[in-house]
Amino acid sequence: MVLFAILLVFVGFYALYSTSDKMRIRKKNFIDKGLFKHNNQLVKICGVVLLILAFSVFVIALGWAVGIFSGLVCLMTLASLLVLLIPLNLLKK
Repeated sequence: MVLFAILLVFVGFYALYSTSDKMRIRKKNFIDKGLFKHNNQLVKICGVVLLILAFSVFVIALGWAVGIFSGLVCLMTLASLLVLLIPLNLLKK
């Protein structure tokens, strides 16, 4: 269940990161091409909903305090990894 929440955090943050203005220049991989067929506003809303869903899964699985703390640690870790690895093109198929 926690692994599912980590996957939701990854997908939700990637959706929000890929709709930022600095990321618009780089739409080369297959995920970005599929993601940008739709409206950017819709992708942002889906990213926020996925993050809220991930935090709720963390809270259900681990309790209030530990769930929120684990969600924040997971979000910080995955966000820093995505921000570091995407410009280097290390995330591929």
